Amino acid sequence: MPLFYFNTVSDGALIEDLEGTELDNVELARQEAIYDARALMSAAILTCRDISGRSVQILDEQRAVDNRTVFRGVNQREVVSADGSVTR
Repeated sequence: MPLFYFNTVSDGALIEDLEGTELDNVELARQEAIYDARALMSAAILTCRDISGRSVQILDEQRAVDNRTVFRGVNQREVVSADGSVTR
């Protein structure tokens, strides 16, 4: 099963995922990134913080960037990733 890494990018700083997550394909990795971003946004709202400028960078096993999901759009029914793909 492929391994994907989910780095968080915030104001130019990178919070690196050192462990990774095994998922069947890149589409499931995109869904996981959206789920994680929504969870982080929900927690931030409770403490009155705005983290909408952050993004999740999805990397494959070779640490090549597959996708980027911007927090700002994750609360919509359809999320358009930085590469133009749409997740519902």
